[in-house]
Amino acid sequence: MGAHPDDWTALIEAVRAARPSVPVVLYPADGDEALASRAVRAGVDDYVPAGMGESDLAGRLVAALERRRNRQRRERERSRYRRYVDADRESVVVVEPGGRFGDQGPSFERVTGYAPADLRGDSVYDYLHPDDRDRYRQALYDVILDPETAPRIEYRFCHRDGRWLRLESRLRNLIDDEAVGGVVCYTRDVSERRTRERELAAYREVIDQLGDPVYRLDRNGTIVLVNDAFVARTGYPREVVVGSKVTTLLSDADHERGAELVRELVSDAGGWDRYTFVLERADGGVAEYETTISVVTDEDDGFLSAVGVLHGPPELL
Repeated sequence: MGAHPDDWTALIEAVRAARPSVPVVLYPADGDEALASRAVRAGVDDYVPAGMGESDLAGRLVAALERRRNRQRRERERSRYRRYVDADRESVVVVEPGGRFGDQGPSFERVTGYAPADLRGDSVYDYLHPDDRDRYRQALYDVILDPETAPRIEYRFCHRDGRWLRLESRLRNLIDDEAVGGVVCYTRDVSERRTRERELAAYREVIDQLGDPVYRLDRNGTIVLVNDAFVARTGYPREVVVGSKVTTLLSDADHERGAELVRELVSDAGGWDRYTFVLERADGGVAEYETTISVVTDEDDGFLSAVGVLHGPPELL
């Protein structure tokens, strides 16, 4: 090999850049080991010492090709795995078939407080609430036995600071994928959602105990809550009223007066006021109601919802 080393290393680098799937095996004619060392650093897949026969060269070429293909396949799988671990909006953690933690995405640490090294190899059941372990174990068994399923499970998980998180996971069996080798758990923290649901349930229970009819409208004028007294007073079943636009119950003139009142309350940053409107009851009777109405605003005084109370027994007109 009489060419200058820079020419050969440049050639190797050019081949590697243009055809990354093509293996490059160095077979020097003069046994220049210094050149061989530079070529290996430039990216050759194998080196055949000078003096070896052509059969040895052919065998080295075949082996180098197989190694490169395997390496590229692993790199593609690893790249694909890292994409869904790092880019998924949900937290991701891998649970191995024996129930031990494997790899995890960075967002899982943000949710639970544990770095990958803290959990890797530990039993997942050690971090679950005792009352939730059997359900988690069953969900894991189900997805292992039937890879086509993708069960969801909600459970309590011990945060690093000792408090219990309420997590929801969607499981996916990728045990046979060499880049994963476990069940991938796409996980969300639903603690705040569950807390809000409990608070809302308690709020509704209190509202239902009130003797006066109560209703709540969202910013789009949709009725999102009524209590039992509202149902009794108007005759409309809850499932009919909730989800309906308030315009289905009011005349155009009464709706516009109510909307103007809401705009004034928002402009005044809160408070309450009253107005009357005519409503056709479910039984066909028409009644005039008086309502006390207030508004709920956000931190920027933007309108979120309106809450109202109906007063007095209606007189049929």
